[in-house]
Amino acid sequence: MHSMYRSMNSMKLAAAMFIGVAALAALAAPGAHAQSAGATSVSACATKGYGAPAVQPIACESLYKRGARIPAAVLDNALTFPTSIGGWDQLMNPNVPESPSNTRKRSLQLADTAKAYHPLYNGLGYYAGCR
Repeated sequence: MHSMYRSMNSMKLAAAMFIGVAALAALAAPGAHAQSAGATSVSACATKGYGAPAVQPIACESLYKRGARIPAAVLDNALTFPTSIGGWDQLMNPNVPESPSNTRKRSLQLADTAKAYHPLYNGLGYYAGCR
């Protein structure tokens, strides 16, 4: 019985690998249309809120100090895809209209700049200006 489940799982894996290879081949083929293979085009990503925004985020100096110890991949991802981090482009006070005293959150920094980075307890966030 156990070998039957193992063979079924290996068949499912082989089918999934074949489908993945076929999709990659369709994307790599010259003249292939990205929408027909189920992929989302770059222009569609930009209109749906994915990808690089029109306004670029600001990386505060506190991110680069020695004690912050932020992994390069985390920092690159936060600056490349700011919508994946909380607070991006929101107003400092959402109940008040945008003004010079109520700016948008576009500065990336740690929640507590005096402590080292931790993905759960001291993560990255966007704030209105650097502290």
